[in-house]
Amino acid sequence: MIEGDVNVQRQNNPNELSILKIYPGTVVKFEEDDQLSIGSDNNSNYRGALQADGVTFTRLGEDYYWPGIYFRSYADSDESYIDNCVIEYGNDGVYCAGSHPTITHSTFRYNDDGVEANSGSEPVLIGNTFIENARPVSLYPFRIDSSLYDNTYMDN
Repeated sequence: MIEGDVNVQRQNNPNELSILKIYPGTVVKFEEDDQLSIGSDNNSNYRGALQADGVTFTRLGEDYYWPGIYFRSYADSDESYIDNCVIEYGNDGVYCAGSHPTITHSTFRYNDDGVEANSGSEPVLIGNTFIENARPVSLYPFRIDSSLYDNTYMDN
């Protein structure tokens, strides 16, 4: 259970990287306004990465959406991945702000946006399933460059 925002970033050392690795079978539940942020928005000395395989990210209660997973511009895309995960009941299951995470074989369900990316982002989305999201994927079309394929969309 997560109570409070979680920020994964190395403070003031560009030669080191903080990595949050979550192991298979883990269920991570978030309070209403609490999000998981990877890296910094405006300082390259504050890098971070997320490595999640077989993890469920969800809400703690039943009457709200949690903000979601936020990959900031200094998230380390080479070291970050989400694979075989379930991400549900988020405002943005994953939000990419100037970042390029790799998300594969995961299920996004019951989110407002499954994956949302700003104009500076180019997430890699391969083999995912999007079920009953308001919008499964929201990104700038000029950013699609063989990085969005083999996904399944149902009742979005």
